[in-house]
Amino acid sequence: GARRAVSARSHAVAEMASAFVRPTVPSAGPVPKPGSTLMSTGWKEVTLRMFGSGEELTLPVMVASKVWDLKVVLAETLGLSDPNVIDFVFKVGPSYKRHKNHEQLNCKLLVKGIKSFDKVAFEWDHPYVIIGAGMMGLRQAIQYQRAKVDFLQFERKDVVGGNAWAAIANPTSKLQTEGPHYQLQYDPLDRGVNALLSLERYGLWPTRDEILQHMRDMVDEWGIAPNLRLGTQVSDMAIVKAPKSTTAAPDLRDKHFELKWSRRRAGADGAAGDVEEGTFKCSCMCIYPGCLVVPHRKNWPGEEVFGGQIGYGFSQEFDYSRIRGERVIIIGMGAFAHENVRTCVEHGADKVYNIVRRFNLMLPRVVCWWVNQSAQCMPTA
Repeated sequence: GARRAVSARSHAVAEMASAFVRPTVPSAGPVPKPGSTLMSTGWKEVTLRMFGSGEELTLPVMVASKVWDLKVVLAETLGLSDPNVIDFVFKVGPSYKRHKNHEQLNCKLLVKGIKSFDKVAFEWDHPYVIIGAGMMGLRQAIQYQRAKVDFLQFERKDVVGGNAWAAIANPTSKLQTEGPHYQLQYDPLDRGVNALLSLERYGLWPTRDEILQHMRDMVDEWGIAPNLRLGTQVSDMAIVKAPKSTTAAPDLRDKHFELKWSRRRAGADGAAGDVEEGTFKCSCMCIYPGCLVVPHRKNWPGEEVFGGQIGYGFSQEFDYSRIRGERVIIIGMGAFAHENVRTCVEHGADKVYNIVRRFNLMLPRVVCWWVNQSAQCMPTA
């Protein structure tokens, strides 16, 4: 076939090869005299031609490079676990000869054992697993759906939303991000500027209920429900190693995870039923436990004689209807503290005091900005 132009991805292969296809220096042997060398440091071009397709790739190598050096670089670049699957043959007169690993590279080689210079996607033996169906867990699920990855998603609660929005947030809670970054359909990689035009659907500063509805909408639109196991707790994980590898070098991918899960079946008339348990094998695992899991609680001296209301401003624990005309002290410096300042004012508090342990920092939201505006999924724990 006619020689085709080297594509952009072949350029990437050539760049890696030019950086790494160098002769392997033996650990023992004769010591060269000062100012001399036992190996040629010159460069030459090697043209690789794919058997069966005629696809070609030309790349620079050092003159003294061995066949094994090039096999290793190609295997690493193309995502192959064993360099020995690659074979090089070259023409000698009217016949072809197989290149041995210890030989120096011929300038024109026919490549066998692989079908293309495209990077090979590794085929895993088991599905992927996502633990957690909050904001980041669902975003990860959408990415897997887009990439057509086989996966299963576990969530210990009976609803999506994660602990932050499904349990900790109050009905008066609102999202504190002035942009669409926190919405699951925000995708600057695939949609470009159009990803910024989704405000007409959910708007700025959506409430807790609007955010939970948004998550349910995205589960339906992206077809995540068949992969989602709600009310299922993953309690243990074991790493199961594969039998001894037969490849030249051990592959860290020759293992899988075995998860232990449990869920309570629904009984008659809505009563709790018995517990169902099982195991699930997966090759890859993404865990998004969230950061608002165990709220910090503190008992203050004098609470027993204080006449006013004492409570925590999350999980609907505080009765805001009782603060009209009253003075309120809020202890804390995070997002929920500031949210409660707003909520107390909206419910007619006479004055709100915010007590903060630091002198110059309130609402440290650097991590939140990083998570909300990231193109990739970021764990929040």
